[in-house]
Amino acid sequence: MLKFLQNNDDEGLSAFIEYLLIQLIVDKKHHHQFDRLDKYCILLTVIMISSGNVLEFTTTCAETKKQYNIEVVLGEIISAINDIKISGTEVNVDNNIKIKLSPPRSLRGPFNTPITSITIDSIEQDTTNFTTDQLDDLISVLPYNVFTDLQQTYKTIHDSCTGVDYFSYINPYQPEAQPIKYTFNLFDDSFYQFIKLVLKEDLLNYYKVMYTLTTKFKLDMSYIQSITPNETKTYLSLIKQDIKEIKEGHQQNQQQQPPTQPVAPDPAG
Repeated sequence: MLKFLQNNDDEGLSAFIEYLLIQLIVDKKHHHQFDRLDKYCILLTVIMISSGNVLEFTTTCAETKKQYNIEVVLGEIISAINDIKISGTEVNVDNNIKIKLSPPRSLRGPFNTPITSITIDSIEQDTTNFTTDQLDDLISVLPYNVFTDLQQTYKTIHDSCTGVDYFSYINPYQPEAQPIKYTFNLFDDSFYQFIKLVLKEDLLNYYKVMYTLTTKFKLDMSYIQSITPNETKTYLSLIKQDIKEIKEGHQQNQQQQPPTQPVAPDPAG
């Protein structure tokens, strides 16, 4: 993931994440039923379990140019996504035609159509794998009034996925200002960019961590690669604690040592 992020390879990263999601799902045949909201919840849960529920980021005050830390609680973001109740929305045109709509199914990219299936005379057509031309041909045989209902339902889905505050924070250098709120649009790449921010870590820093753990703790590289990021942070915190205690010990020794007395010159000399 870090290499995809370092190279700004969105195609490679999204394809790899999709692959991971397939591997994590027990019943593989149901993978195509997960929409973008489901995939974000799964991915954020994986990150929460491996790295912790609270992630800390550093930002800079625009006016004072001073840096400060903000916290993002992944559990709260997952709850906000789960509150969006739109999966499996149906539009009943008449007794013979039903159209099922859903959020985007791809992890990223523009959202072309919310239509996932069309049922005509009790015969359901799964349109999730249709090309644009195939979908256009199928829609062309539908009554004209279906589009009015579709437009209203599409607007409901779109409005439900946008305008949701996923997290907010207060600038400590401007406490009187309004909280800064982050609202993502699930119909474009804005939430995917947030996922990239959560995952992002400097590749050089990753190698530094590997080097530190193998030299300081004499850990085997294969073991390091098998543990979670949260466990890695624990090892690093122990290293920092050791360094802190060593420095404090040196300072105490220097304070306890008596000052060196100047040596008087030898009169005979």
